[in-house]
Amino acid sequence: RISIYKFEIMKNRPLLLLFALLLSVFNGCAQQNSFPTTLNNSKSESHIRILGTKTFFIVPSEYKYVKELARYQKSNSLYFQVISTDVGQGNGFDADKVKQSISEKGAKVGILQDITVNGYSGIYGEGPSKYAGETKMMMFFGGEDFIVMIAGVFKNNDVEGKKELQEILKSIHFDEQMDIDPMELADFEVDLSLTEFQYTMTASNMFVFTKSGKKSNVSKDSKESTFSIAMMPKMSFFDAEKFINDLPWRYGALEGIFFKNEKSQTIKIGNYEALYIESEFDSSGEKGTIYLVVLLGQKKSIFFSAVVLNESEELINKYKETVASIIIQE
Repeated sequence: RISIYKFEIMKNRPLLLLFALLLSVFNGCAQQNSFPTTLNNSKSESHIRILGTKTFFIVPSEYKYVKELARYQKSNSLYFQVISTDVGQGNGFDADKVKQSISEKGAKVGILQDITVNGYSGIYGEGPSKYAGETKMMMFFGGEDFIVMIAGVFKNNDVEGKKELQEILKSIHFDEQMDIDPMELADFEVDLSLTEFQYTMTASNMFVFTKSGKKSNVSKDSKESTFSIAMMPKMSFFDAEKFINDLPWRYGALEGIFFKNEKSQTIKIGNYEALYIESEFDSSGEKGTIYLVVLLGQKKSIFFSAVVLNESEELINKYKETVASIIIQE
C-alpha cells in the first residue's frame, strides 16, 4: 500500500495530503493508554538517526530501512515512518490546533494525549485504522520552525508488535541544533533553471520549490505557485494508476479542492513510463491548475505535484519541461 501524509496544521499547499490522509485512516473508540507523557532521552550509542530528520531511535535489528518511504519495517504490516519538515507553526507547536484539525476531519482517534519530546510540546494518538485488521499510532511534536510526525502500523492482534513500536517511539531523541543536508533523501536530479524556482523546504523525502525560495510563502493562503518532488518506492503500473487516480477524490473529500478532470493519462517522459493528471480546480472560489505526475523508474518512483495560481499556460509548459528533466538516481 502506498500512502503519503499531510501537515494540515501548517496550511502548506505542496504537502496538501500529508496530515489529512493520515487522519483519514482512523476510526475509533475509547481505549486505555499507558504511553508516557514525557520523553526526555539523551542520545546513546544505540540510537540510530532517521535519514532526512534530526530524530534518533533505538531500532531492533529486525526492522529494515526503506529509504524511498523514509521508514523502518519488520514486515509490510509492522513498521514506523518519520516525516520531518523545516517549516513550523510560527509560535511553537499548538497541540490544541492539531486536535481541532483532527476533530474537523472527523477522525475519531481512540487515544489522544498531550506529550513532550525533549522539551517540545506534542501529542500521541492511537486508534483502529480504516483498513480492516490494522491499528495506527501517531506522534506529533514541533517548535517554531519544525514539525515532526511519526506514524506506526501494526495488526490488531499483534500484541508484541504494538509493544515493539511503542518501545521504539519511547526511545526517541531529537536534536534541533544538528545540521543536516535538507536534500539528503533527494535521489534525483532536476533542472531548476527551466522555471527559475528555488529550493524552499523539505518534508523528509518530499522537496518543495517556489519562485521566491521563501518558506513564509509556502502556505495555503499564498498566491505563489509551487511544485514539489517526492521520492517513492518502485511501483507497478497498476499501483501507480490506482495511486494517482485516487488523488482527486482525496483532494475533494478531505480538502474541498475539486478537479475538473479526474482521469489520469499515460505518457512517456524521457526514459520513464509515466501517468499524469492535468486539471483545472476550484477551491472555495479560488481557481487554478494542478499538474500531478508519477514517474516510474526501475527501482524507484517520483511523484511530482504542481499548483499554478494566477499564471499563464507558460508556467504549466515549464513544469512539463521540468518533469522531463528529472533523472532518478537508481
